[in-house]
Amino acid sequence: MIETHSLPNGCRMVVIPRSGTGTVATKVFVAAGSRHDGERHGLSHCLEHLVFKGTARRTSRQVYAEIEAVGGRIDAQTTKEYTAFSVVTGAEHYMRGLEVLSDLVRHPLLRPVDLEAELSILLHEMVRRADMRQIIWDLYDLTLWEVHPLRHRVLGYEECVRALTPGDAQRHYCEHYVPSATVIVMSGDLDAEEVFACWGDLWADSGGAAPARAAGPEESGLASHRAAHLSKDTRQTYIVLGWLTVGMRHVDSYVLKIIERLLGVGGNSRLYQRLREEQGLVYGVHAVRAEHVDAGHLSIYTTADPARAQDAVDGILWEVGRLQTEPVRASELEAAKTNYEGSLPVSFETNLRIAGIVGLETLLMGDFEPFEEAVRRVRAVTADDVRRVANEYLDPSRYAMASVGPRAPGARTTDALTELE
Repeated sequence: MIETHSLPNGCRMVVIPRSGTGTVATKVFVAAGSRHDGERHGLSHCLEHLVFKGTARRTSRQVYAEIEAVGGRIDAQTTKEYTAFSVVTGAEHYMRGLEVLSDLVRHPLLRPVDLEAELSILLHEMVRRADMRQIIWDLYDLTLWEVHPLRHRVLGYEECVRALTPGDAQRHYCEHYVPSATVIVMSGDLDAEEVFACWGDLWADSGGAAPARAAGPEESGLASHRAAHLSKDTRQTYIVLGWLTVGMRHVDSYVLKIIERLLGVGGNSRLYQRLREEQGLVYGVHAVRAEHVDAGHLSIYTTADPARAQDAVDGILWEVGRLQTEPVRASELEAAKTNYEGSLPVSFETNLRIAGIVGLETLLMGDFEPFEEAVRRVRAVTADDVRRVANEYLDPSRYAMASVGPRAPGARTTDALTELE
């Protein structure tokens, strides 16, 4: 049961009662992600940090203390599409989570001294991301996209972050942190009527014009193979290769859900069986499908011994090509559909995950697609659909590839993208 209400100022509230769970997750989504940063890369992420430095009513310490005093957790994240603030508490304390998050998002101080103090932490996150070898996804985005703002990483780049000013943060906040660009989701053991009444008191008097949301520039597509390598002293070569696909709820997105599972979700997938079990080429391999409002991609992530990295890439491309020419067996297609259907309750295992998925779709698409509808669309996918979509989007001769390690796969790479070094 999902109940949704809107205030006259455009703020939306979604409540998902789940009695007996013992907890409540509250999540506030704001449509302010890295794609909205313009040339001030890293600004949305920087603003997320500044919001936690205190409000007109609470110091930063008091924000944490109020939630942690009742055993709760408070957190935040910035993505390419949005910034989200979350609290999880025991069911008896759920109103505290709503009140604290509302205060954070509505009344941050955004003082110049806080930006100065936070700079070193923001720069340290960039170093940590490189150390954790997650940098390969940043390199991949810069290789896959040429003009779309999705190409830029959420953390930004050192030169851009150092140049951010308090005025930048204030303007970004005033433009994007407005009710019409905000969705609040609460999931768990709660009283829906009480929640809606309190939410109205907390948010009804806020205002602000909705920011303009122009679609991203049209990507021309991959005219040929495009690759980049970042040299690192690692024992493995990390590889991501992929293709531009479609955005959320595009008719072909449901076919891509099936292709993702056929290729690289779980130990029974084609790539895992061929590259890992039969040939021993890779340590692991996973298909990853990403969908944004107006664009998306399907990618394959793997790690391999540097001397065998090109063999792994060739194996991936061979399996992708097979989707274009060979009909998927009925039993394999059915297994992929069953996997998708069975993954839904797992994805919604906790109140926080439920709030996250429902809030994301509501923020970006205006509503939440019921499980039954998503399953119906996936169940309708045919073997012909799989072959058609594979041929339309997944050309084995035209793909983007990023690699990190001591050796690039083959000799078909460009120079490393120095802004990530």
